[in-house]
Amino acid sequence: MLAISLCLPVSLQAPIDDVVTAGRSAGDWRLGDAAVGTVALQLNAVLANDAFEVPGVEVLRRRKGRTAMRVSSEGGQFFAKRIELRPLRKRVGAALGVQNRLFGYDHGVAELDNTLYVARTTGQAVAPLALGTFRRHGLPQAQVLIQPWLEGYLTLGDAWQQADTVGRRRLLDEVQCLIRRFHQVGLCHLDFNPTNVMVAADDPGEMKVIDCARLIRDVPRPDIASALQVGKMLRSLYGRHESELPTRLNQAREMLAFVTDSPVSAEQDALLVLALRYQLSKTISIRRLVRATGSLDLRSLEVRALRSYKNAALRGCPEVSQVLAALPSAGTRVAATSSAAQRAEEAAMAHCDSGPGPARR
Repeated sequence: MLAISLCLPVSLQAPIDDVVTAGRSAGDWRLGDAAVGTVALQLNAVLANDAFEVPGVEVLRRRKGRTAMRVSSEGGQFFAKRIELRPLRKRVGAALGVQNRLFGYDHGVAELDNTLYVARTTGQAVAPLALGTFRRHGLPQAQVLIQPWLEGYLTLGDAWQQADTVGRRRLLDEVQCLIRRFHQVGLCHLDFNPTNVMVAADDPGEMKVIDCARLIRDVPRPDIASALQVGKMLRSLYGRHESELPTRLNQAREMLAFVTDSPVSAEQDALLVLALRYQLSKTISIRRLVRATGSLDLRSLEVRALRSYKNAALRGCPEVSQVLAALPSAGTRVAATSSAAQRAEEAAMAHCDSGPGPARR
């Protein structure tokens, strides 16, 4: 039977013999750390037979063809994710190791490659230790990623719910540092939300991004990506309340000015309102949007956003342009008004730029 060789990052190209032998068909593991070989053995049945009642394996959640698991072994605790590869084009994409519209963006090899890239460029991701592939008719049908277990971490959403006002301010400070690092290397995480950011319980400054399957590198205009990520994160944390929109917009303006290290433009201002107000991904291709090189048709974006049932309650509300006309301009709001404010901002930037990853700028 023909088996197409996986195109993998160099760190995971060397196979470990006899790791996968069980199941309906032989599997294929690539290990970045030989110590996880025993974990791979535990996951044979999960990989090949879709069987999750395996000793030492705890299923955390199953959603949209992905199963998250906690694996306990002699070597400690590990996180594992099984990814079903459907439709056929994603199976081919996983085999070829490519991410594009034709072959899909969210197969196991894509998540592996993207996560390694984020870890290398920003230090804000947990590098995978292994990738396992189960084939059928020569093509990958399911894949499993193994990563270290983040002991003592909780999701940003859970940390937010547990924090008081001061704690929430600290979390927001760290989130804007995280977005700033993404901005500096031209990254856009398309699933950037409180569930996909992990926070160390004893140190909010330790944040890790997970679920990097849908990621864009080298975006031509990082300001667009950053505006969307700032707005979406604030909407996810605070909820959508029209009465609070001016307050959220002021927060978003300050965060974006910090992230980009420049004044907020009128276009960025409108993008912030769109991201704060609407769930955009149902009717707008965010991937295409952040790859834009020219000016944006913001009115068209709002019309398309309102087509989604997720935004039905906002139909009939004032348009973004009307909202902005009734508020102080972005330049007025985010301008530094005192030397104390400037010193505070400089200290925050120094904190961000001394974080994980390569030297900034």
